[in-house]
Amino acid sequence: MSILISRMKIRFTFLFFSLSFLLLGFLCYFFLRESNLIINKFLDIKFNNIFFSYDNLFLKFLKYNLPDGLWILSGILLIRSIWINDFKISNIYVYIFIFLAILFEFFQLFNFIPGTFDFFDIFIMILFAFIEQVCYNGFIKRRLLK
Repeated sequence: MSILISRMKIRFTFLFFSLSFLLLGFLCYFFLRESNLIINKFLDIKFNNIFFSYDNLFLKFLKYNLPDGLWILSGILLIRSIWINDFKISNIYVYIFIFLAILFEFFQLFNFIPGTFDFFDIFIMILFAFIEQVCYNGFIKRRLLK
């Protein structure tokens, strides 16, 4: 019974962090990016980012790369929460998700989808996925196998 409770706690923790990272990535786009983005036109909201009008390396990272890392982390945690009882299936879907995310970035390179291709986005996505994998294998998976 305690294994079931532990899995449920981990599932809800994954869901909570998945939604939190998704929201944080959305807020980075909403508050830090230019107002000509599709999401701003869809929501019909005009926001001037007067506080972040100057650019430095850290703010460029927050504006352009961090949302991609947060969104891939959010998707991975969502997949982990759904298939928490099956590690092999979970890993297969995580790898497919990562592949599709990187594929969409390359679609931007060839103008198949709108956006700006950036190798650093791919690096950040892989880095966030790697960190999640290390944390998952080191802490969560080991705890669930007890």
